[in-house]
Amino acid sequence: MTGQIVPGLGGRTVTVERMSGPEEAPPAGPTATRIPPRLGWLQQIGKRWTAWAFRWFCRLRVEGTQHLPRTGPVIIAANHRSMWDVPLVVVACPRPVAFMAHRNLFGDPVRAAFFNAMGGYPVDPHAGRDTGALGFGIAVLEDGGVLGLFPEGTRSLGRPMGAFLPGAAWLALRAGVPVVPCGIVGTEAPRGAGKARWLWRPRVRIAFGEPIVPAPTRGRSGGREQVAALTEEIRSAVERLTARPS
Repeated sequence: MTGQIVPGLGGRTVTVERMSGPEEAPPAGPTATRIPPRLGWLQQIGKRWTAWAFRWFCRLRVEGTQHLPRTGPVIIAANHRSMWDVPLVVVACPRPVAFMAHRNLFGDPVRAAFFNAMGGYPVDPHAGRDTGALGFGIAVLEDGGVLGLFPEGTRSLGRPMGAFLPGAAWLALRAGVPVVPCGIVGTEAPRGAGKARWLWRPRVRIAFGEPIVPAPTRGRSGGREQVAALTEEIRSAVERLTARPS
C-alpha cells in the first residue's frame, strides 16, 4: 500500500506473551493483536511537504544517522521533552518510523484517525500489561520496520530526564533486535509569558548513538535482571547523547 510505513502489516494479527510485571515478561498465554490497516499512510507524504519547515523553524541539527541500519528491524529509544519530539524524529530518521504514542492523544475519532495515519499506535505506558502495544511492537519488528519509543512514558517538560520503563528493553530482547539510542535537546517549551514566546525559534539537536545489541537471552524475552540491565544501558546512552555540547 502506497505510503504505508509498515508494509504488509495492515489487518495482520500477531500473538504476544502476556507481560506479567513491570520488569519481566515470561510467557503466560498468547493474546492476539490486530494491527490497524493503513497505519502510517500519511507520514511520508507529510514529511515530503513539511520537513523543510520543521528543519528551518527548529534550526534542526541531526547527528549520527550512520548508526541507523539501512534495512531490518530496529528500535529507536529517545528521551521525551515535548510534542515536537515525534515529528522531529520522523524528519531526522531516514526511514519511516512507527510510534507508540500515549493513548490520551487518541481521545476522539478524529485524533485517533490522524495519529494512526501518521504511524502512531495508542499505548498506556503505565498499564504494565498492555499486550496490544507489545503485540504491535513485535509485529513492526518482525516485519523489518523501525519502532520509535519514548521509554520515559511521558514528556519531561523541561525537567531532568526521568526513569525509563522496561518496554523497549523487553521488546529488544523478545525480538532480538538492536536499540539505537536517540538524544533530543531543545524541544522544550520556550520560557517567558505571552503568545509571542511561541515565535521564538529553538535550536534543536537530535543525535543517534551507536546501536545497542542485546545479549542472547536465557528465555524468549530474558529475565528480570536482563530487562533491568538493558533498560539502564539504554537510558545511560540516551543521557550521554543529551549531555553533548550543542
